[in-house]
Amino acid sequence: MRFCGPLIVMLAALALAPSALASAQSTAVANAATGACKAERAQVGEDTFLENYGSLGACKQSYRALAQGAAKNGAKACKAERRKHPALFRSKYGVGKKKRNAFGKCVSKKARGAMEETVATNVDAMTACTDYRDEDPDGFAEFYGEEADALSTCVADELAPDDEDDGSVDDGTVDDGSDDGAEDGVVDEDDGGVDP
Repeated sequence: MRFCGPLIVMLAALALAPSALASAQSTAVANAATGACKAERAQVGEDTFLENYGSLGACKQSYRALAQGAAKNGAKACKAERRKHPALFRSKYGVGKKKRNAFGKCVSKKARGAMEETVATNVDAMTACTDYRDEDPDGFAEFYGEEADALSTCVADELAPDDEDDGSVDDGTVDDGSDDGAEDGVVDEDDGGVDP
């Protein structure tokens, strides 16, 4: 009976260890998202930042998934780098006498780099949208509206991938809108058939 006390304490510590690790990872992701949002806010200004996101919390939420992915991808890249040259890896990333923290420093550096690229892309999009709005307010309002989310809609459009290559095939035929029997390869409205 005397040994049960330390055994219970040890079992409780083992049960709490995974949650403590998850909490540390969650904190690191939250800190990365917060850092990215603060960098973005510093570059575009408080007003533009709030107009785009609405709040710091909304910005952090938008960066959370990116931060998780960046940490995961960074860990994979660091594992591969460490596997190839362990001694070089420790000397490159490690700090202190034994350089035992090299892996964490490597992941942090790679994840930070991915986050900085995204911040720069977002800042460029916000700058392009505010420039457009300032240079041509009527055109901006006509295209994006005058609602509170007009800037964020513009930014989303700027960040969206170009859909020039939508997978469709251009065979060079053009519908002239008439039912003249021309072989334009287009269904004419009145007869529902395809021109021969």
